[in-house]
Amino acid sequence: MYLHNALTPLYKFTRFLGCSPYKFEKNTKVYKFDPRALIFVAVTIICSILFTVCVPSKTEREFYLFFNFQIHLDCICTLINIVTLLIKLKRFVKTMTEMEVIETKLKNLIGDMEYKTIFRISWVVIVIFITDTTIKSISEYLLFLKRNARPFYLLNGFLPEVAIIQFCILIYIPFVRLRKLKQFFENTFYKNQDEFILRKQIEEIHDIYNKICNVCLDLNNIFGFPTLIFYIHFITSGVVEIHYSYLLKDDLNWKTALQIISVFHWTVWRASCLITIAYLYHSVLEQSKTMSNTIHNLIRKAKTPQVYKSLKLFALHEINRNLKFTVCGLFAADFTMVNTGFTTIATYVVLLIQFNVGKQEI
Repeated sequence: MYLHNALTPLYKFTRFLGCSPYKFEKNTKVYKFDPRALIFVAVTIICSILFTVCVPSKTEREFYLFFNFQIHLDCICTLINIVTLLIKLKRFVKTMTEMEVIETKLKNLIGDMEYKTIFRISWVVIVIFITDTTIKSISEYLLFLKRNARPFYLLNGFLPEVAIIQFCILIYIPFVRLRKLKQFFENTFYKNQDEFILRKQIEEIHDIYNKICNVCLDLNNIFGFPTLIFYIHFITSGVVEIHYSYLLKDDLNWKTALQIISVFHWTVWRASCLITIAYLYHSVLEQSKTMSNTIHNLIRKAKTPQVYKSLKLFALHEINRNLKFTVCGLFAADFTMVNTGFTTIATYVVLLIQFNVGKQEI
């Protein structure tokens, strides 16, 4: 099994939803643009727009106003994500090809790589995503939509977060490769006594490490704007959904209870995705820091001047690297982002509740 085989579930799923207009050429072992995939892109865009047009636009119930807001926001996020990935498709296929190159170098250096874990994780994430989105959509699909909108609804429920699912699986690969590389680095240094072989392996590890870091930065750049859109979507939807649930407290019955459960389900899901993004970025940075500490520890144990020089050069490059992940350069992609998102939601929900209370008193 190879990396492109392990990513087959992710590729087929995202391709069907219009987010992977590329293919892997087995002969040349590179990723290329696939014109045939534009059919899925076009179908996805049309379905999203059709559903947005088909939803009820005027009604007396407050739920439909809230629901319309959510649907239009989902459609905007979907279109922006697809257009962004198309614009950066050239860089994306280059990054995917670079990941295959890294895997080849790691195989030559370390030996057989474990791909079954990546394959299983891809399947598990996709199955959880499909199951959870389907469950969230059931109540809205059956109770609150016109019949002419229903055929497009289930598809539309998947679209806004597809790019985030794709990113989470892809960034997980550099994370596990950094961890694998660090472990091999330590074992090699202590076991290998031949100076020439040790120096050569240090140079190979240095080269692979540079490539992995560059892949992480490329993924951060490619998915930066979709992450920003998702972050704005999370905050905006969180404020509207929690405030809407508060408005239903005086009219509780089985139908409104179902609405509240559905609303909070969406909020929890988006919060989980945001926390996962922050955790993966944090984990990559921690692996990078651990590698840096490993290099400095090994420098003190170098037995020959040539090995010492190779490690010193590695350490110098690591000091100058200053690996950081941001969301379109606006703010750091870490747990501070999550904390800010929750704080913003809480602040605006309290303001809206106070506004409603003051309005009722007047």
